[in-house]
Parts: sequence; C-alpha cells; structure tokens
Amino acid sequence: MARMQTCLPGRKVMAGGAAGALTTIAVYLLDSLVLAAPMTAELASALTVLASFAAAYRVPPSELDQVVPGRPPAPLGG
Repeated sequence: MARMQTCLPGRKVMAGGAAGALTTIAVYLLDSLVLAAPMTAELASALTVLASFAAAYRVPPSELDQVVPGRPPAPLGG
C-alpha cells in the first residue's frame, strides 16, 4: 500500500463514507415514513453504493492526499 502524507483518511474516502451513511438514513426514512410498499434490500443497497461512488468521484482530493515518495512499504506478513 502507498505511504500517504498523513494517517487521516483522504477527503474522497470521507465524502464517500458520509454519502453512504446519509443515503442509508434517507432510505430508512423513505421506507418507514413515505413509501406505501417496503423498498427491497437490493434497491436500497444500489442507491447507497451509487451515492457513495458519486460523492467520492465528485470531491477533489486534498493537497494532503498525496503519496510520499521513497522506499515502498514492506509486504504484509513479511
């Protein structure tokens, strides 16, 4: 895995995670308060994945989201 400048998650990762969480809440509220028939789990999952992907794609990377040049990290387990 690449070595990053900071140990914090990247801006794109945080945006994707937040969008997934907010979509899950929105799907729950729609399902329990608005829709007459329950939403299928497959549709709810697809909406969450699409929202997460779209948010992570649209958010630009931060200046700190750069790989540190140098020696590659040791392989896992070695």
